[in-house]
Amino acid sequence: MDFLGNVNVFRSRIEGGQALLGGMSVAVSDTKGHAPGPANVYVRPHELEIERTRASDASLKAHVARINPAGSSAKIALTCADGAEVQVDLPYERFRELNLQTGELVYVTARRARVFVPEYQI
Repeated sequence: MDFLGNVNVFRSRIEGGQALLGGMSVAVSDTKGHAPGPANVYVRPHELEIERTRASDASLKAHVARINPAGSSAKIALTCADGAEVQVDLPYERFRELNLQTGELVYVTARRARVFVPEYQI
């Protein structure tokens, strides 16, 4: 999916119909033939939401690393506990509402995610 633009790639593990990654879980729509094992979860920056409190088990804890307001949106770089960087694009109104500060603890949730299992695993 990266050839179509920016994308965040999360390494995960499929178990019980869920892709598990760093305290966050994403439902896998088609689990037929998928044995437990590694998978990749792809989420575009504009498909992520930032909250100040943990909304659900589908939230990932991160710290705000960089903030770049850019016209009608703001590009936010987050750092997860494992050191991975996550890019989030927020509409400018949402960015102003949150009033994010560098170093602040936040929770990120995917509005849409795509799970891909390596072919050798199917």
